[in-house]
Amino acid sequence: MTDDAMAWLRAQIEGDLSAATIISNGGFAPEHWDTDPPGQVNPDWMPEAAAITLIIDPDADDPAFRRREYWTALVCWEKENHEPEDARVRETDMPVAIVNNGRRELDHIRRHDPRDVVADCEAKLAILDEHERAVSAARARKDAYTTWALGERLPPRPVAVGPESKPIAGLEIAIRHVASGYRHRQGYAEHWAQPAG
Repeated sequence: MTDDAMAWLRAQIEGDLSAATIISNGGFAPEHWDTDPPGQVNPDWMPEAAAITLIIDPDADDPAFRRREYWTALVCWEKENHEPEDARVRETDMPVAIVNNGRRELDHIRRHDPRDVVADCEAKLAILDEHERAVSAARARKDAYTTWALGERLPPRPVAVGPESKPIAGLEIAIRHVASGYRHRQGYAEHWAQPAG
């Protein structure tokens, strides 16, 4: 991938990381969004579910529309950075979101809570960093050989071939896959999914 493509991808990941961490300030770890109590497989609907439905759709007082009253609250669980994971407590009595859970939207949202988004972004950035280190090392080896070859009056040749180039090729493939996860965002180019050549 080109330097511009790598810069675009890094900006996307860092933007997601910033959005996930900005809601956790001071000494607090990234928030965890879940039900109360956490981890319910089939969380209870809110007692106010019917009232919420009527506010959104006043015509929903027809008994035929009762199936639309699938509202569940997601709340914020937080802890300080130095505390263990099981030290999380509810941040406030107010929910982070009231979710229509009829098609399991709640499961999707809590699987992408700030704590998990931060971990995901950090892992992706580590892959990008590893690739940059490998490319820099390969360029340094190539430059060193070229300098030596020119000093000996030999034609320069690239040295980033053979076994030492395999890690770079593997990381390049991994980065193309990481980038493809952002393919619906503005600025993504479809040709990034194809190997150079």
